[in-house]
Amino acid sequence: MISPIRVRTDKFSSIRYLGTFMLIAHWPPDKQSHWRINSGSASAASRLQAFPPSCRIACLLLAVAGLFPTPAWGGLSASDVVVVVNANSLNSRTLANHFVALRQIPAINVVALEGVPSSEVITVDDFRKKILKPVLEELGRRQLLDHIQCVAYSADFPSAIDISGDLKGIKDRHQIFTPVGSINALTYLYADVLAGDPNYIALYSNFYARREIENFFTNPAGRATEEAWNAIQQQITDGEHEAAADELEELLKEHPEQHPLAYLAASQAAMAGDSARALKLLQQAVAAGWNSSRYLKNDERFASLREESEYQIIELSLDDSIREMQPPLGFEARAAWTPNGLATNKMELGKHYLLSTVLGVTRGAGTTLPEAITVLQRSAAADYTHPQGSFYFSLTSDVRTTTRQWGFVSAVDDLQQLGFSAEVIPTPLPRDKHDILGVQLGTPTYNWSTSGSTLLPGAIADNLTSMGGVMTGGGGQTTLSEILRAGAAGSSGTVTEPYALQEKFPHAQMYVAYARGASLAEAFYSYVTGPYQLLIVGDPLCQPCSHAPQLKLDTSLRKLDADQPLRLSLPNGGISYSEWLDSSEPVAKRTEPLRAAVMRVLLDGARAHAVPMQTSLNVALKGVPPGYHEINLQFIAEGPLSPRSSAMLPIWIGPPDSLTLELSGTQPQAAASTDDATKPTQQISLQTGKLSVNINSAASAGGKETVRVSLWHDAEQLEMADGEKGHFNLPLDRIGMGPVRLQAQAELSDGTLVKSLPVWLEVVP
Repeated sequence: MISPIRVRTDKFSSIRYLGTFMLIAHWPPDKQSHWRINSGSASAASRLQAFPPSCRIACLLLAVAGLFPTPAWGGLSASDVVVVVNANSLNSRTLANHFVALRQIPAINVVALEGVPSSEVITVDDFRKKILKPVLEELGRRQLLDHIQCVAYSADFPSAIDISGDLKGIKDRHQIFTPVGSINALTYLYADVLAGDPNYIALYSNFYARREIENFFTNPAGRATEEAWNAIQQQITDGEHEAAADELEELLKEHPEQHPLAYLAASQAAMAGDSARALKLLQQAVAAGWNSSRYLKNDERFASLREESEYQIIELSLDDSIREMQPPLGFEARAAWTPNGLATNKMELGKHYLLSTVLGVTRGAGTTLPEAITVLQRSAAADYTHPQGSFYFSLTSDVRTTTRQWGFVSAVDDLQQLGFSAEVIPTPLPRDKHDILGVQLGTPTYNWSTSGSTLLPGAIADNLTSMGGVMTGGGGQTTLSEILRAGAAGSSGTVTEPYALQEKFPHAQMYVAYARGASLAEAFYSYVTGPYQLLIVGDPLCQPCSHAPQLKLDTSLRKLDADQPLRLSLPNGGISYSEWLDSSEPVAKRTEPLRAAVMRVLLDGARAHAVPMQTSLNVALKGVPPGYHEINLQFIAEGPLSPRSSAMLPIWIGPPDSLTLELSGTQPQAAASTDDATKPTQQISLQTGKLSVNINSAASAGGKETVRVSLWHDAEQLEMADGEKGHFNLPLDRIGMGPVRLQAQAELSDGTLVKSLPVWLEVVP
């Protein structure tokens, strides 16, 4: 195995955000939350026209952290995921349709992309021009950048990207940096990829990834803090503890989110004999995010404080299950992730990422389309089920397993500490095991059916081998598709020869993050430091062990008069995070959800804003156009992972039946229940060829009449006609199979847009 080498990754963007808030909150003393929907001032998109085209995406994405007056909250829910569809692929549309319905993805979060290259491998220039830039620019146009966390690619996208064009300037490039990356990894590393900066191939390019806990105590912000940090380290070496504490406190004032600075300052104050100062700083470290009691217990620098009651209270309040590795954190796309693994809103001090997976590969060495759909169905059903599963780590003489064996002991120990069964097995596959929630393999070829083992719904798996993610076929090694067919919610493999390097593959602690409640996407990216070649296929939202808030809400259609506010009572069950930590039950046995601490409100999937959780909510809808709208609510709990759930509340404003959408030639399905608004009510066969659609508009607002009507599939306009009526014969292959969401839209003479109730249609083969 070739020894890893290090590549510097300390180039950061410093472009500022130019946009404005679209939601304004008002706080009366009666504890109710009142919202007013604003049209805002001049759009951010129009302001960006003054910038060169190459800078506009960076302005929208790399500086969006400056938008938030409140701290960013990590985590992942349906409203945070954008689904990207190959508009010219029936398989891509079909797989996306199923995912969108299963997960209640807002219509505005679906991007149908034209001109996607049909080959499995494309150049990085084509990737930027035809996929990455169009997607990100569309998210900016739709005003989604204030909350989107993840890009999920449907089927029939290139899985491998030839990045040799970006690597031309690297002299004497080491052979381990092979010039092929994966589509999802290059999306995750979008900031450097957009800039053509080859730093994205570095073995430690992913600052969000967790490393050994000692990494907290490295230079926190690259060049910005390098001089001060080196001086402090010299003071510590020289035994100048009081001076080191002083300098660390000064640095902490500049970087208050850096809890390691507070912790280190506390340790130096304790070494200097100033107990009161040490305790105050230690409390500050805990308030900023330090949560490992085990590390604190073993830190001899605090020996002089052991008998202090305040110290003992602090120690008891922390998480005892955190051992050798930095604990997983909820992902936040708007934060800058610093080299020591923490998030900051100071953009120039870190790197920005976007979670990304591929929902399914249905050509070449991929699965069939029905198999890919089954993966998504099983994973969606697994959420919050808290399966009592086991984790298995294969250790044989194969270098594919020995490369990662150093992480097995700590992962097994941590999983057992959480209350899960976990073990290292001496065989390539677990044999006759029927409780598998996670499995880490290292073998060039295998046939899962010969193992006699069963994967639980929501299980994840990965295999370290050269061709696990090569989807062109003919590589002679088993691809990740094998474990997906066996029932995994997600798996990964590299898209080219990676060499046997731990940094390019998930660390065993990925399974610990998943067992703690991280989503599938967060778990994978939390523990792979150099992900540029890793193809991750599966449902990014799958989170069977999550303790996200579970609020029972009435999600039936609410009908409101024009300008009438939406009033909601919000039950907030569950337990607080502190109560959760105090539980005597092991984590694996804790099934009660956490109580929501923060609520985020979105109108029609956009214009998000977060506020503290309230028992009631008034959404002032004055000036919102008549017709159909959706209020998307996210409920976020406290804790390092910031687990979140979401709910969609459909509303109708104004006169009923002012805009109708009728489908002819379909067969009726069972009526949709009030708690499943995405269940199709009509069915048609793809063999029919075309769907007859009628739109009738009587919509008006302020005396303005309808000038044109249009037909939409999610956020994609399919047909348009002038006047109040429209009749279309829609080719069914334009919308794909499975559950399809169709809507009519009427444009009034003043530019107001009115949407109909969505109609869910099942297109069968």
